Amino acid sequence: MKFIIAYSSRTGNTKFLAEHLKTMIPEEDVVFYGKTEDVPRKSVEEADIIFTGFWTEKGTCDSVTARFLKEIRKKTIALFGTAGFGGSRQYFEKITSSVSEIPHKSCKLTRPFLCTGKITPEVLDRYKAELEKNPGNERILKLIDNFEAAKNHPDSRDLTELDAWIESVIADINA
Repeated sequence: MKFIIAYSSRTGNTKFLAEHLKTMIPEEDVVFYGKTEDVPRKSVEEADIIFTGFWTEKGTCDSVTARFLKEIRKKTIALFGTAGFGGSRQYFEKITSSVSEIPHKSCKLTRPFLCTGKITPEVLDRYKAELEKNPGNERILKLIDNFEAAKNHPDSRDLTELDAWIESVIADINA
């Protein structure tokens, strides 16, 4: 079986997952590893499974990933990604459901993987500026709490869950 591991990563979270994923697959079976925008057409044709990593933007995948997913035909796609506003399985399911709608109908999708990822410090700066304007704003306070909770992710638990996901994707395909 031949694999692509492609990722789009704004803050390094999804790249971190992709690097870990790469350690789980024999090197000789990987026809391409790297940024989504750099995947050669020839590699897509050679691959059996395309692991596609994304970062979450406005409740779905980033635009680079969306463009890539729209171009793929008749392949198995395994989506993985990160979202800074984690903590809720419902939210993660909403994101993965949205991203799962993007690939062409000829593609087979595996069960996706999504975990919390750290958020850029600039976002915290915006929250703090907003809090200065509106002290005690409950929504902003919750966003700051979420920022704090996300800053150590992906963590070892996320990687353990990623390992189990990778193993299940490969087992399902081999079944």
